[in-house]
Amino acid sequence: MKAKKVLAAVMCLNLCLTAAACGNKEESSSKKESSSSAAETTVSETDESSQETSEAKSDTDYNVVKTFWKANIPDTLKEDEEYASEDSEYSDNIFKVLNSNDEVERSVEIEICTEDTMAYRRDIIGYDIDLKEYAEGKIDTTTLGGMDFVKIETETWGETNTIFMARYEASQMSVTIKITGDADSDDIQSVLNTIEFTLPEGTETDAPYPWDGEPLITETGTADIGSYSLTAKQIIASESILPNDIFDNRVVVVGDTMYALSDYHLYILKVNGTEAELQETVEFENDYSHMSSDENGNVYISGFMGPLLVYRDGKQTDAPDVEDQFVISRDGSFGVEYFTSPDEVNKVTINADGTVSRETLPIDSDIISMVSDVFITKDYILISGSAADESGHKLFVFDHSGKHLKTLTDEEDGPLGSITGAVQTDNGILAVDGNMRSVMLWDNDGKFVGEADDGDLFGTDYPWISGLNQTKDGKIYVSMVEERADNSWDEMIMFQLDSNF
Repeated sequence: MKAKKVLAAVMCLNLCLTAAACGNKEESSSKKESSSSAAETTVSETDESSQETSEAKSDTDYNVVKTFWKANIPDTLKEDEEYASEDSEYSDNIFKVLNSNDEVERSVEIEICTEDTMAYRRDIIGYDIDLKEYAEGKIDTTTLGGMDFVKIETETWGETNTIFMARYEASQMSVTIKITGDADSDDIQSVLNTIEFTLPEGTETDAPYPWDGEPLITETGTADIGSYSLTAKQIIASESILPNDIFDNRVVVVGDTMYALSDYHLYILKVNGTEAELQETVEFENDYSHMSSDENGNVYISGFMGPLLVYRDGKQTDAPDVEDQFVISRDGSFGVEYFTSPDEVNKVTINADGTVSRETLPIDSDIISMVSDVFITKDYILISGSAADESGHKLFVFDHSGKHLKTLTDEEDGPLGSITGAVQTDNGILAVDGNMRSVMLWDNDGKFVGEADDGDLFGTDYPWISGLNQTKDGKIYVSMVEERADNSWDEMIMFQLDSNF
């Protein structure tokens, strides 16, 4: 399992580097969670006259020739050669006009990269273009160099940006042209009017659209950790939940009602064995990211800068006045309100009349430097976060008054990955590590018992495990996001986790 985690870390690094190269398009100032994509065309879609013109021209007809494109660049536009990058799968070049103060007056950046379908569509989503409208041919396009581009107008920090995005499916390459400043200037227009693309030919096809993709059903299993046994069963939703953001997809189960929180939406489902029938979908204006429940049937939904929401029996009800992230205690008598600073962790007592009383918990900043998540169990307040001594991410155990009791680490007393959920059982603490893709156990003395790999338990390959919930009768539910086998999208999937721990 250690080998797999090292491989996972390397894969994550590679993905991050790829995202840094291909995913650095600036987001629209009005970005929200919408679904969209740009025009996906092939170079061969150019009309015959354009093809003849292109074929008649040689590289000597252009004053700038790159691996994937060529164009006539006016002298007013100077290439930033220190910024330039080019290899067999990626190129990025920017040409600028500077004013008398050496500030960029206008520029044109041409970026081409090999990337999968979902990555390209995610980039487009940030610009509020509806994916279904694109798929139905309802998005206007502009032809440049024989390719059809979606044109996007944005403004960032007072700076006007014009962005053109296109997809060459056959070789799995994406093209982005980003213009800052006056896109109608003669020199910028010269680039747009003369550019020709020389992308490699291919025979690849893009993945299905999310709504045409195959729902993700895994082969769950059983894992032994010491003398304990854990078994996972997937809860199959009647309609797939397809998030844009893989993080903060949470699940809570109260009775036979499942609440799934994902991307500005709350999905309310009825659970019957291993099936969950969607009853209602609620859309939120705020980006809620945390969800917890008490044993009285109340579900608390919170997030940064949004008012606390409370649901009961599938309906929204009155909520106490709480700020930031919030987690409720098992008996519902108090909760913890928190952000990232250990100095801003408050115990919030919920009074009988619905009002609240606050007191700052004495969370020692010499122990924790940054708070990531908080979980409340029968006996503990558990805080996952960064250790003040810079020894990494750990799970810190406090009593309900905020007294530090112990710190949970890995088998070598080292750091954890990212604990995204933790519950208390008769025998200790069970937690999920989103970054390490595992379920971890510690006994009641805080001694590390062991861990189970996501593949062994859930039948997954490389998910982000984002949530853990314990019901009144002790059942445990886990939520995570994994890319579908057909690469059509990421899907939120839920499991019941049974154990004798």
